[in-house]
Amino acid sequence: MKYFCSKDCPDLCGFEFIKNNNQVIFKSENISYLKNNFLCSKLKKFYIREIENNSESYFNDINGNKEICNTESVINKLGLFLNSNIEKKILYLRGSGSIAYNMGYWDLLMSYFNNVYFIEGSPCDETGISAHIEDFGMYYNPVISNLEEVEVIFLFGKNAKVTSPHLYAYLKKLKNRRKKIVYIDPVFTDSASLSDYYVAINPGCDNILCALLLKKMKLIDENIDENGLLKLAGINRAVIDALTSMIKFKKTAFITGYGLQRYKNGKNIVQWINKLAYLTDNLEYLYYGRSSKSNLKNLNIDKKNLINVAKVVGLLKENYFDILFVVAANPAITYPDSSEWQRCLKKIKLIVVDTIETETTKYADYFIKVGGMFCQEDIQSSYFFHSLKTRKKRAINRFPSDIDIVKDLSNKLNFNINIEDINELINNEEPEKRKYKGKELPLIFPSKPDKVYQLLTNSHYAYLNSQYLKEDFEKDNFIYVANQIAELENIKDGDNISLYNKCGNISGPCKVSKKLNNVILIHKNRLLNGKSPNTLIESMATDAYNGLAYYDTYVSISKLNSNLTT
Repeated sequence: MKYFCSKDCPDLCGFEFIKNNNQVIFKSENISYLKNNFLCSKLKKFYIREIENNSESYFNDINGNKEICNTESVINKLGLFLNSNIEKKILYLRGSGSIAYNMGYWDLLMSYFNNVYFIEGSPCDETGISAHIEDFGMYYNPVISNLEEVEVIFLFGKNAKVTSPHLYAYLKKLKNRRKKIVYIDPVFTDSASLSDYYVAINPGCDNILCALLLKKMKLIDENIDENGLLKLAGINRAVIDALTSMIKFKKTAFITGYGLQRYKNGKNIVQWINKLAYLTDNLEYLYYGRSSKSNLKNLNIDKKNLINVAKVVGLLKENYFDILFVVAANPAITYPDSSEWQRCLKKIKLIVVDTIETETTKYADYFIKVGGMFCQEDIQSSYFFHSLKTRKKRAINRFPSDIDIVKDLSNKLNFNINIEDINELINNEEPEKRKYKGKELPLIFPSKPDKVYQLLTNSHYAYLNSQYLKEDFEKDNFIYVANQIAELENIKDGDNISLYNKCGNISGPCKVSKKLNNVILIHKNRLLNGKSPNTLIESMATDAYNGLAYYDTYVSISKLNSNLTT
């Protein structure tokens, strides 16, 4: 059976699914831009996680005791509860889930409630999208084969080996064809090892680098303090000279990683990369992303009440909402202020829909297990590989899908939800080419408090956002500390250390790393002594006001004891 993976890396991997008795075989399809085809090693593990796990639907009875039962019984109970609380204030939070089109029908269902509150913005790619809409009136990715035409490829914080394995394979192929690769990141990641030139920039300073390059090439005439900016970005003139020589008079691609928009000045960073691409006449080689639903018909959902994503946890603390309805998200560990989230989840009436029990479902009054991407007919585009056609898929397994649950709940609530045939959804019109609007662009500096250290929480191959593979999740489960910081704090490998700030504290084993540029790093959503690193992260908006500034987090450090066994 032909299929595709709709998890939230950008590759949209096509594969053939073969089930022979109890054996499951995944066979990759041909990929035009790669010589050797392959499937990400996570795919079969996700199948096992979603289909073969032991999670079961449940609800809490009148005494608060968990009653495990079939999904139909939980939907009946939930229908009665929602009908009797139809006018209560409901906060609705949906994650990307499997990000294909049909997840949007949850939004449509919730829009039928009179007193529902949708969340404006998300922790995902909203800030970068806002930057592209402001600059071009659209967000769009050129076809991936345009990379064949360039001589140099700049990766701004794009750790493709982890977040986009097929792009990484393509970059290796292009490198073998003598394309130069420049990697810019405060962390020497797995993708940095592929580069011809690595820039260990200070966090949140990519916009400064772009401005210095444009000034050197005399493409902007702003009066800027070049020495001050070099110091702030942690680079020297030799870096600017080297990068300028690579860009000048050459076709150059600029690929922007999604992590850059997770700074307070994230929109400004993305806009300066856009400006660099435009002024060097390389717009056709500028890559950020696009919606996976770009080629699809809109659902036209009426989102009556909107709450900014950075203000949600504050309103939960104030008991502003009566009910929290969570679909395909795990805010107990993935949202900033995670300890505060956990306190709020304990006291609110909580409904959770997910493929497996998570840190969030532990607090649920109603948990509905769904089958996930393997159980649902759906349709999707790749939001990085524009050259891939929009894909359709049938269900592999028979288990209640998100769409099944939406239909059942809408019937219980007497909502008239119309689920359209996916064959009617595709819009095949090609988007217009980007036209830069050329507005005046300030240079917004990152915040740099004294006497504390910056904490980064980057991606790891073992998971995709709130979904992770338990057997792989314990790998690399350390607090990584840059050499410079370790020397200042007299910290060594194996020490048990504590990070703390006004939001809370987290502790765990330390690894001293030469791959970090004066920062501390914990892989996203890791649980160290039961706490997520998001315990330390305040819920702050980016400069687009629709995203969260995870990376503007600063901590103090203390050593608890030495030589902890790791």
